[in-house]
This record gives sequence, C-alpha cells and structure tokens, in this order.
Amino acid sequence: MIRVVLFLLFFPVMLLAAQDAILLELNGIREEYGIPALDSDEASSTAAAVHAHDLSERLSLSHWGNDGSRVAERYRRAGGTGLRAGENLGAGDNIKSIIDAWMDSPAHRENILNPDWFSGGTGVVHLPGGRLILVVVFNNSRWQQKEFRIAEQRVYVDGDLSLSPGIFPQSVFLKITGSEITALTAIINKKNSVSLHFDFPLPDKWQPGGVAAMEMNVFENGELRKTDLILQDIP
Repeated sequence: MIRVVLFLLFFPVMLLAAQDAILLELNGIREEYGIPALDSDEASSTAAAVHAHDLSERLSLSHWGNDGSRVAERYRRAGGTGLRAGENLGAGDNIKSIIDAWMDSPAHRENILNPDWFSGGTGVVHLPGGRLILVVVFNNSRWQQKEFRIAEQRVYVDGDLSLSPGIFPQSVFLKITGSEITALTAIINKKNSVSLHFDFPLPDKWQPGGVAAMEMNVFENGELRKTDLILQDIP
C-alpha cells in the first residue's frame, strides 16, 4: 500500500521529467556556463513539434517550413508572444549525439548558451530505422500573463516578468496605441521573476470583439529591451 501511495505521489514528477528531458539536458549545459535555465514554453513546443513533423515528411533538414515559414512565424502562429525566436535542428541516432554535435557547432552552441533566450520547447520525430529528428525552438519572451480584464472603462493586466540574471529593471511599461503605461506595482515573488500590475483607462480604439496589441518594454542597465507583443482578444 505504501509503495502504491509513493508511486502516485511521485508519478506527476516522473511524467514531467520524461516530457521535459531534452530541455532539462539543455538547461544542464546552460547551468555549467552560469546561464539561467530556460522555462518550458507551450508555443515553442508546438512550433518545434510542427516543424519536426514537416522535416520527417521530406526527410531533409531546413529552417524553412513546408509552407515557406521561418521559425519566428511558426512560433507566433502557435501563440508565442516573444519578439524574437531561434531554432536548432538536427538528426541522429539519439538525443545526446545531436546535442553534442550542436555544442561543436558555433551557431547552434550560441543558441543553447544565449542568455537572452528565456524559454523554449522541443519536438522529436522518430524515423524508421531508429534515427530521429530533433527541433528546439528558443524565444526571448519574458512575460507570463495571469489576468486581463476590463471593468468600468478601465483595463487591468497582471502577470510575471522574468528577470535578467542579477538585474532588476529600472522601469517596465506596456506600449499601446501610442501611449506608454508604466507598471504600478512590482513585487519580487521568486528568485528570477517579478509580479507586475497595470491599470489604465480603456483606450477609445479598443472595441469589443477586436484585438488589442500590447508591447512589453523593459528598461534595464541603461538599455531598452522589447520583449513581448501580446495580442489580446477584447471581450
């Protein structure tokens, strides 16, 4: 009975480890070089899986999709909000051999060790004969939105912003319809992120049923970084 209970307690952790095994391997490499781990990102995983399937259909490696798309387009199409995306792809007998080859390639190594990538996702397709295709999509998204609501002609936006290592932003603001909305509160909620709250009047151009574009801007170390473009359905 005790063994069954222990298995049920640890099964979700085991399942998560299996799903994120490749990302965990990459994060282990980043840790060796003092670079923060990548967060697992659903949009990146979707884009990577779609492209891995495309490559398996034509049995060739290319950053161009079957529909003529590039990685940034596939990532945004999957719902990603980051303004930049990168991609590693390869084929081999196993995951380790592909990652080892990437670390020997300057361009692929740069993606793995890039501190400006904050999250990523993976896609794998197993080919006949035992070989496999691996695709990893990286992105610079730093915003995890928790709430968006409109009440009494005001807009409320809450979420978490990933922090650059050892740096606290001097300011964070949303750019909307030509205006800059500065975060009202900034609360550090864990080692590498901060909770932000935005509260501003409902813009006249925002109409029910439309889509609002909100650009996340982070000013840190004297430099302005545009990190996310959030396309939000207006209720």
